[in-house]
Amino acid sequence: MVTVAVAGGTGKVGRTIVEAIVAAGEHKVVILSREKPKENKLLEEEIGASVLAADIHNISALTELFEKHNVHTVISTLGMNGPEPIEIDIIRASEASQATKRFISSDWGLPHTEKHAAQANSANNKLRAQDELRKTNLEWTSIHIGFFLDFWGSSKSAAKSNLHTPSTFVDIKHRAAAIPGSGDVPVTFTYSRDVAKFVAALLNLEKWEEATYIIGDKVTFNEMVKIAEEATGDKFNVVYDSVETLEKGELSELPGHEAMFANIPAPKAVMKKVMSAYGLWAESGGFNLDESKAVNNVFPDIKPITVREFLEDAWGNEKK
Repeated sequence: MVTVAVAGGTGKVGRTIVEAIVAAGEHKVVILSREKPKENKLLEEEIGASVLAADIHNISALTELFEKHNVHTVISTLGMNGPEPIEIDIIRASEASQATKRFISSDWGLPHTEKHAAQANSANNKLRAQDELRKTNLEWTSIHIGFFLDFWGSSKSAAKSNLHTPSTFVDIKHRAAAIPGSGDVPVTFTYSRDVAKFVAALLNLEKWEEATYIIGDKVTFNEMVKIAEEATGDKFNVVYDSVETLEKGELSELPGHEAMFANIPAPKAVMKKVMSAYGLWAESGGFNLDESKAVNNVFPDIKPITVREFLEDAWGNEKK
């Protein structure tokens, strides 16, 4: 048993991972939070993990914290959309800590390239964090899962998930879709709780690769629309955005986007540019993860939910 610290462990992805590690019962888990511990007392009782107040930009204080609590592994689930890669100082503190040996970088998407980095700042930040990790003696990995399947859930499925972001490309609630490119390229979708189960299992592996692949299911966006139509019993209004349109940072707006644009502080044009980049990556095969490299092969007992199973469970009660 080792102590695992989850940066961002009170957030969406982070909390899901904390819950899975606690449920597995093989390692002690602590949460790094900017909030004072007393403000997280109820959360600690609910999740079953201690919350440690931490300044993630104070390297010396963070190093001392890691050593005091004998933190062996750090998992970062911090958002990477800011102007700089937010986890750099956590990486440096982990390297400085005598107790810390392993680090999982905040990726949770697809394996990025420098071309991606020029299209979206989050991709650039993830690559720069990996560059920093290569300078250390830490054993580390970035975890690629495709898209979180939760994003295409309903109010019913939201009750079981910590992720509630409005759907992109396929807006099931409003029976509409704006497909990037042809819509015929396979895309990986993985349910967050399945991701968390694999992460908990990954902690027991003796050796990590720099890239870890987790595959829940793979379908094309055209296939997803068909499955959603069958699950709801309704025909969808479908349009296609060409590669040329996406390259301009544009895409067709769906009814569900209005609420998303209203709740995110970034300008609408910036959000559309980021979303169009994801569309380009999907059409170019970036989300078509390689099954031969997946840790599904290492942990065959973990059976991820399929896209069809998830959508039928989430939306099937609306079928007339």
